[in-house]
Amino acid sequence: MTNQQQHPIAPPRELVLQWVAEIWHEGTPVQFALSDEHIATRAAQWGADQELEACCEWLEHAVLLRHQHDVVPSLRAARRPKPPS
Repeated sequence: MTNQQQHPIAPPRELVLQWVAEIWHEGTPVQFALSDEHIATRAAQWGADQELEACCEWLEHAVLLRHQHDVVPSLRAARRPKPPS
């Protein structure tokens, strides 16, 4: 069973292979290991868990302040702010 079947939050194997290739110098053969896939999946899960908690905290705050209109755009703006110009 692959990681994607075990947990819905897992990067595709091709993306993990790309990330591993970025570590090595161009032209160096890339050795893909299951540990690479495991670490990438765990990192994706951890990041998703952190983002979920931050979104839940934001949503609780927004509801308390009665900012219930435009929830999706407001959440997106709060969690993915544009860089300063």
